[in-house]
Amino acid sequence: MQQFVGGLRSRSIRWVGVVVLLWSGLVLVAGHSDRGGFRALPKVEPRALVAELRRVLLVDVRSGQEFAVAHIEGAVHVPAGERGFARHLREAVAQARTEGRSVERLVFYGNAPDAERPWAAATEAANLHLAPVAVLDAGLFQWAECQDPRDYIRAF
Repeated sequence: MQQFVGGLRSRSIRWVGVVVLLWSGLVLVAGHSDRGGFRALPKVEPRALVAELRRVLLVDVRSGQEFAVAHIEGAVHVPAGERGFARHLREAVAQARTEGRSVERLVFYGNAPDAERPWAAATEAANLHLAPVAVLDAGLFQWAECQDPRDYIRAF
């Protein structure tokens, strides 16, 4: 009887070990992704965005203070992570359309290309189905380096 119980323990321990190893591998694979897990979202390179500026609505998801200091001209300010984000975004899109602006796509940006806020905001916006979404693969500062900032950056 003791051999039988010992054999069950040994098999159970092996199975627990296999399950733990498999789980660890899944966690490592799931945790390793481009842009903090937002791999499925399309991104737009700064130079490509210049050609589409009249057809997209730029959404600046940085803080109000950051937006007040400088932003890409024509961008709307909808801070990510704040209460009412979805409602504010819907209002901004509706306002832009009322003004006759084309909103073929929503393009989100923050301070840096690796900032999580624009990616999280774009993910939330995609679930609202207002328009296709993308993330600018550059922050405001990289955008300025790629363009003549006097043409596109509004500083106050």
